[in-house]
This record gives sequence, structure tokens and C-alpha cells, in this order.
Amino acid sequence: MASLRHHNMTIPAVSERDPVGAKYLDPVLEVFKKYIFCERECTIGCQAWFDVNTGADGVTEVVVWVEKDCDELELPFSPAHVKQAAIHIVFVPPGSVCWYDFTFHEPEPAIFMCSKNSALIKRLQAAKKAFDAEYVILTDELHAAVFDQFEECVDVGWSSVMAHHGPLPPLSEHISLRCIIGAALNNAFKEDYHYTGRVQSPYHMLGALNHIMDHGWEGPSVAINEDPQDFSDFDLYTMQRHLPDLYGFLKWKNNAQNATVSQPLNVDAILDVDVDAFSRQEFLLKFTIPLDKPPQESQDIVMDASRGLRDPDIDEILARADGTLQFKITEVVRSRPDTYSRIFFGQLCWTSGPLARVECQTPVCLKLFDETWFPLPTLAQCAYEHMNSDEHNRLRTVQFATDMMRHEQAVYDRLKYLQGSMLPHAYGFHQFTLPDGRKVYGFLTEVIQGTPLSELSFEQWPLPVQLRTVSRLRHAVRALRYGGVQQGDWHLGQILITKAPPLPYHTMAHDTDVSVVLLDFAFTELRLGSVLGPKVAELFRSYDKLGQELMEPVTFKELQYGDKTWFPDDDLEL
Repeated sequence: MASLRHHNMTIPAVSERDPVGAKYLDPVLEVFKKYIFCERECTIGCQAWFDVNTGADGVTEVVVWVEKDCDELELPFSPAHVKQAAIHIVFVPPGSVCWYDFTFHEPEPAIFMCSKNSALIKRLQAAKKAFDAEYVILTDELHAAVFDQFEECVDVGWSSVMAHHGPLPPLSEHISLRCIIGAALNNAFKEDYHYTGRVQSPYHMLGALNHIMDHGWEGPSVAINEDPQDFSDFDLYTMQRHLPDLYGFLKWKNNAQNATVSQPLNVDAILDVDVDAFSRQEFLLKFTIPLDKPPQESQDIVMDASRGLRDPDIDEILARADGTLQFKITEVVRSRPDTYSRIFFGQLCWTSGPLARVECQTPVCLKLFDETWFPLPTLAQCAYEHMNSDEHNRLRTVQFATDMMRHEQAVYDRLKYLQGSMLPHAYGFHQFTLPDGRKVYGFLTEVIQGTPLSELSFEQWPLPVQLRTVSRLRHAVRALRYGGVQQGDWHLGQILITKAPPLPYHTMAHDTDVSVVLLDFAFTELRLGSVLGPKVAELFRSYDKLGQELMEPVTFKELQYGDKTWFPDDDLEL
């Protein structure tokens, strides 16, 4: 339910003496009614209510009922057939349960040994048989255990228990009885009414195409603009279905790449800059939910190595309204075919007429998305895909510069407060005119002096330094995910170590600390908050893989998932 955290809901004030229905069931069912059932067109199959029965022994049993879906009903049926027990909650007085007896681990069978629990276990088994609820919850309002099945074992019962591993923690604001009841009820519902908060899969490409005779690769194309300049002059939907258009695209890409490779961008090359052209000419991705910042501990760690404020000279030259702004390359950092971006260091220069000229002495980094250099599947790969894949699954690896720019822009805008520490300062998303006349999107950032983690022999560092660095990266990942950003293609080249460790590594002091800067957000998954409804912070489709990347067998061999170094995700990260 963390996905609904930006919605407001008033929970009536209750006291310890109020009935359990008012304290726990009414608030939970109100959430289901307001946020889950209201989105269903039907009324059968998505209603819930509860019955309460208190015995003379002080034990209160609550059964939460749900309506069966019409398709599940057997004719003829009586009213008793249209309801099904979802969860059965047994409230016992404090002191009546030996909770230590519940400290077992899945998937091993749990043998209850304490005689104090013997009668209670039999009662829970009888409740399961009588109502056949999906889950049985036992609680004294201080602890809770959730069962999904019971089996006989000699004269005592054992069960598989959901949600508890090891000693049962006391109920608290972090693990509340309401949350446990809500989770069990949600899991008890059929898939159609089960709330996940997760977007299941990307949408397929939509379009329309008249029926065209299949001429193989040699037929005429139908959706290629005259004199194409970039990928936008081709139609992806058509290329997924019409071989001549796909062939024309691959042929153009091959010729365009050969032409641009023969005219490389070298030192002293000049590129005209159309400031902020990207936001004027393309739609941007917008977050619709408030920014969640991570806990203060994480903020302190990821922001403790600040590199200072933005450079005012760069901002000033970008803000000049008239004249011509140019970028002069001073260093080629990366520029090779079959890569998604080209990286250059350089300086900005503004001119207006023959006399007015301003040069910014502060170097900047340009990341250029030139589609003629992008990797594409080969003709043979496309032919195989055309024969063996559904239309909407073809060319899934083809990327577009505009999409990559949108993601980079959205991340830097969303996480402004991390620029200058965990992220580089960003200086705008522009369009650049290359010497051959082509216009290409790119963006400017500060120049970060550092070494990619992929180029360092990290496994040779002293173990305390390794663990400290991994902990810093874990807090950085938390900051990203709290902000609604999930990196989709983690690799160690995206992590810059800005405090270079001394060589040789065995001389490194065990208290050495390093700073990290994260790069490359073109393939991120963004939690925009608009997919599942207004202000719903949808869960990410995928899970963060940086921890796995760091914990290869050779690297961090003594580090395990779930410890205090790479700690588990909390609800706001999912």
C-alpha cells in the first residue's frame, strides 16, 4: 500500500477499549473500498465485510468475507454460496500465547513444542477447517502470526507461516496489525481484484497499417520520409510488420554511420548550440507525485562530498538571448560506433557580430545522442526475429535519442538537490549542429574528475574500504529509488570514484573513504505517478541489480545480501 502514500485518508481516532472491528477492520476495509473496489466495473467479486464473535473465554474471532465472482458460482445456489471466507482473525488476551514457540524459519515445518500453545493450535486448526479462510491470523494485539495452512503432526500442529522469519517482532507503526490484515486480505483476493501497485509490462507500439502484399525484402517501402536524417523519419510500427521498410531503415543506418565515421568529431571541432531546444521541440516526462527524499542518514552520506554550487559563468553564457553560442571540443572522451552516446569535454563560446565575443573558461561535458552511431540488430538477426517473434516484440532493442534524452532530463530535473554531490551539475538539454550540418540532441554537465569503478581493481582494496564503498552505493541507490528512479542497466562504468585510492592498494589505510558520482540515466525506469491513477506511486516493474553486479563471486566475497552494508529495500523503494 506504499504506492498510495500520497493520498490522504482520515482514520477515525480509536482507543484501546474500542471493539477490534472499529480499531482494525473498519479502517482496512475503508482503504479497499476507496482505492481498490471503486475501480471495478462489477459489484460481484469485489465486496468485503466481517462478522465478530466473542466467546466466554475472552477470545474474539473475526471472519472477513468476500463475494465470489459470478463465474465461480454453481447453479442452483443459495445465498451461502456467494460468499467466501478470506481471512480469519483470532484475538486472544495478552499472555495467552508463548510467542517464542513461533520463532521458526520457512520452509522447514514448524513443530510447536510449548504446551501452552497446544489448545490454541487445535483451535486455529478447527477454525481453518470450519471456514476454510485463505489466511488465519493469530494476535494478542502485541504480536501477530499469519498462517496459510495446517497439517497434523503426531499430537501437535505445525504450519507454514507467511511474513515472519525468525523471532516475531512486536507490532509497531512499521509493522502494524492493520498492515498485516490488509496484506492478507489483498493476497486472498483473486488476481482481478488483487492490488499490486505495479505496472506489469510496457505498452505495445500502437498504430495502423493497411494490408500490403508480401514482397519480401525487395518490395517498396510505405513509411519512410524523403531524405531521412534520423530515426524519426522511419515508422517503428511499420518496420515491425513490413520488411521493405525495415530493410530501408537498416540500409540507411549503415550508409549514415559510414558517412559520419569518415568525418569524426576531433579536438577543435565547433558545434552550434540551440539552447533549450529539446524542451521547446519535444514533450517532456513529468513526475506527478511529490518528491520523496530518503531518510536523513542516506541524505547525509550521499551529499557529504559536495563539489560546490553551479558554475555561474556557465549559467550566464547559456542565458544570453542574442548572438550565437558554440561548443568547442577540447577532448574526445568517447566516440566510437555502435554506442548510444558520444562524450566530449569542451568550452562554450558566445559571439554577436564581429566584435562581441565571450569565452567561458570553465570546461563542460557534452553527452551527444547521435542515432547514426547507435547499435542495431543485423539484417540476419532481424530476419530471424521476423520469422520467430510476434509483431509487437520485434525491434525491441531499437532505441531513440528523444526517449533517452527524456529520461536523462527527467532524472536530473527530479533530483536537482543531488546535483553537485551524488550527480553531476546539469547545464541544460540542447540541440547541437554538427560540422556536417546534422542536428543532434545532447546535454551538458560539469566535468567530473574521477575513475570508473570498472577500471579499478576493486577486489584488491582492503575489505573495510570495500564495505564502506558498497554501503555508500546502497544509500545512493536508495536516494534514486525514493526519487522515483530505477536504473535499468547497471554496470560499474556508470559509477565514478572521485577520490582516487592510493597505489599500490595494499598501502591504502583501512579508514580510507571514497566518494561516488552516478552517471547515465537514459535507460532508467521512472515512477511518474500517472500510470495507475492520479498520485499513485506505482511500484517498479524490475528490481535493482547493482547489488548483484557488485557481489560477483570474485568481488565482495565476504558481503551478503541483507546485512547492514547492502541493507534490504524499504517500502518506499519498491
